[in-house]
Amino acid sequence: MPAGPPINGIVTRYGRSYNGHSLGCRTGLYASEDPSVIAVGPAREGEWPCGTPLRVCGAAGCIVGYRQDGCPGCGPSHLDLSEAGINVVCGLGADICRVQIERLVPLTPEEVAP
Repeated sequence: MPAGPPINGIVTRYGRSYNGHSLGCRTGLYASEDPSVIAVGPAREGEWPCGTPLRVCGAAGCIVGYRQDGCPGCGPSHLDLSEAGINVVCGLGADICRVQIERLVPLTPEEVAP
């Protein structure tokens, strides 16, 4: 279930050259075949902390993934997806596409407190 309205944005390819490198959220090593890997820019790191589930939908389809890394060069409506993720969302071989991004529940206890 969405935790707020969808955000129009773009996604780009994380990059195969990062295979085997540590993910910034300490969730393991990057694997380009894992469609759940999502990296967010500095403007969203506080709003979408490590582990935040996100639904990302583009012209080719949707994925549900988790914020597992940061993308220093990404703006507030820009995500990096793994190769597997971008292929599902944008289509095979795409490097960039327009998407809708939704943060999914569950909310943290701090978010539901008055």
